Amino acid sequence: MDLFNRFAQGTMPLLNAVITRLDKEAYQFLAPHEGKVICFQIEQFPAMYFKIHRDGLKVIEPLPDEKCDTTFSGPLNAFISMIFTKNRVQHGLHIRGDLECAKALYDTWRHLDLDFEGAIANVVGGEIARGLSEGFSQSHAWLKKTFDARTQDLGAYFQDEKKWLPTRMEIEDFFSEVDSLRLDVERLSARIDHLLAKATQGK
Repeated sequence: MDLFNRFAQGTMPLLNAVITRLDKEAYQFLAPHEGKVICFQIEQFPAMYFKIHRDGLKVIEPLPDEKCDTTFSGPLNAFISMIFTKNRVQHGLHIRGDLECAKALYDTWRHLDLDFEGAIANVVGGEIARGLSEGFSQSHAWLKKTFDARTQDLGAYFQDEKKWLPTRMEIEDFFSEVDSLRLDVERLSARIDHLLAKATQGK
């Protein structure tokens, strides 16, 4: 097992314990899929393999692709976008295998409700905990806003400066041309069928 996976293996039990302590129903969506294997293939990083357990995810040794129930693959930015936006559909993120298991993992993350304020309040008191919680919330909102803005800037750069991505108008024109071509093919096919029918009748 490589260093990256050994680090994950060492930290996952602690992470699972923290998550279940802050949200006792955190893994309710994954429970029906206990025993299944999820693989994350992030470009430029070693693949990571997890087995679903009753109390969370456990890092396991690498397995052949056919032994994995669900595989997520794509660039790092697609995974980061999924984490920040909690959106299932991300450009460049591909899912193979058991889609119900993938949906359960998405739902687990989307419904995760970690009560940091309650846990901190037990140590430092309610007022300080409330202030820290508000600070965390504002920081998260700022990070999400910054990420969205940079994503839009990058898209505009690729469209306007590099011309690597098509504009919305170009995409609409392309689909319009595809529709026109499809109609032309259907008319041609109908014409051929008509001519073949006439030829058959003439014999």
